[in-house]
Amino acid sequence: MLKKILVLVCIILNLSLTVLADYKPIPKQFKHQYKKEVEQTIKLEIPKLKRQIDNIEIELNNETNLVIKQTILDKGITSILFEFYSSLVDTTNKYIKIKNDIPSTDWYIELKEFINPYLIDNKISNRQINSFLNYAEKKQKYLEKKYSN
Repeated sequence: MLKKILVLVCIILNLSLTVLADYKPIPKQFKHQYKKEVEQTIKLEIPKLKRQIDNIEIELNNETNLVIKQTILDKGITSILFEFYSSLVDTTNKYIKIKNDIPSTDWYIELKEFINPYLIDNKISNRQINSFLNYAEKKQKYLEKKYSN
């Protein structure tokens, strides 16, 4: 049992170090400016993206093609979340060159995991982001329940 726990801890530590291996801290002289710009991005982007999420239901109501309707249901909200995290990555890239380190993905979770160390290290609150993610998740569940066949 102890051996299994030790192996599990090693695996988790290895995964954590892999994520942090690409982390490049924001230079001290830019930390305040970076924090301010990211917080401004969060403040401005989240209300716009919430409206986009709300508009997905309108799109679903208006769409008659079942394949397109399913695609909107499957990809609509996740693409909006991807757009949000992409904007945070773009802001971070202004302060340190991370373009080559960014995961090549269309999955917002990978971008979230990539950007989180920068938010934590620069003491940027995740409260608004978590609230936004909860909103998106609830809306996704609601839409799936309403529109899934």
